[in-house]
Amino acid sequence: MIRQFSAGGAVFKKEDRQILWLLIKPKPSKEFPSNSSWRLPKGLLEEGEKSIEAAVREVEEETGVKAKIIQKIETGSWFFVLNKERIFKTATYFLMEAIEENNRHDQLEVEEVAWFPANQALEKITLKRERQILRKAQDFLRVLDWQLNLFSDGECGEVAKLPNS
Repeated sequence: MIRQFSAGGAVFKKEDRQILWLLIKPKPSKEFPSNSSWRLPKGLLEEGEKSIEAAVREVEEETGVKAKIIQKIETGSWFFVLNKERIFKTATYFLMEAIEENNRHDQLEVEEVAWFPANQALEKITLKRERQILRKAQDFLRVLDWQLNLFSDGECGEVAKLPNS
């Protein structure tokens, strides 16, 4: 069995009085030829790298967006099979705020990078686990906004809900 460790983030920015969330659409690959899903940016940890460092690096590499960590959302683990190999993966996700965009993303692995309002982001994300992470990120952001008044107007977006998810 192979073990993999990855990290990434639910990255937000505020634009025109609304919160937008950053998603990627990976390119189809040999391992995942029919990949047309929208996802949160994340990637594998490099040797000796901590999850927090990998999350910042992977978000910037995949999306061209520099972001800062606000808070850890969760660490989760699961099994999957790839090329007849059983893999045990552990991924850590962080709530992250965009601080700079350079409009250059990883052309080899990522087909598209886009910002979406919460409801639209939740509709686009294919994996249930990642929809749950985005919901937790929204909740954390709402609490932080309430506690610290992060946004001058006190608004950090509506709670986005999807039926049966």
